[in-house]
Amino acid sequence: MTINRVSNGESNVDHYPGGESLHLEKDKWYKVKVDLGEGNKVSAFVDGKKVFEQMASAPTGHYTAAGYDESAGETVIKVVNSTNEPYDATIVMNASKVLPEGKAITLSASDKKAENSMENPEMTVHRP
Repeated sequence: MTINRVSNGESNVDHYPGGESLHLEKDKWYKVKVDLGEGNKVSAFVDGKKVFEQMASAPTGHYTAAGYDESAGETVIKVVNSTNEPYDATIVMNASKVLPEGKAITLSASDKKAENSMENPEMTVHRP
């Protein structure tokens, strides 16, 4: 299970191994509830049934997200380092139909809190 937690304006993605295996049906609505309890205990519920409980980790400044864009036929992986220090990351894809080609797009800004806007559309830009 992956949970994106925001606290005091800082976002942190927690990855939790284990938890109950879920089968979610297509075109069906589910009521999902995530509680952050005392001592950073994270509990997750689907349709009122607890499916997960574990202690949340401390923010690291490293964030990831992945998904599949059906219309483009592409797997998209986003990796963010919001710290001032470089770090090594390994990406493992356990899929039989992933081609070995790919491209990396690197975005950067002089300020880690920079955001693009209509007034400043190039605060965060692609850098070769």
